[in-house]
Amino acid sequence: DKTLVLLSKPGEEAAMAYYEIILGVLGLGGAAKFYYLPNEQQLKIIDIHFLLIDLVRFEMMRRIGWITNYPFESDSIIDIIEFYEKRKDELAGLHPVLSPSHPEYDFYCKQNAREKEMFIRRLIPKVLEKFEQSLNE
Repeated sequence: DKTLVLLSKPGEEAAMAYYEIILGVLGLGGAAKFYYLPNEQQLKIIDIHFLLIDLVRFEMMRRIGWITNYPFESDSIIDIIEFYEKRKDELAGLHPVLSPSHPEYDFYCKQNAREKEMFIRRLIPKVLEKFEQSLNE
């Protein structure tokens, strides 16, 4: 849980952890090499980073019962990184599914797909706070 909290936060510490994993899986070296890569490769790594941080935050939501599932939840981090280019188009239109036990579930159900995605994203600050609080209890 502490690792999820660290990886869920914006900032250099979490970014370097993601870059270390991503560059390692792609065979590009350690995180420090990120800044020396061509712009096109840097952008790909940033895209993967943003996907992984979303997945970490969605996992936090799943663990506290706010969502029932989310895209790529059964895939390994290694597979997500290795096959990102082939699978990134699958992300279009995919979003987590709010749990029926969430207090705003009825409102969520009345939204279109794009509004549902935005609804879930607006929960991120709340889940970060709630999840971090649960670590201190």
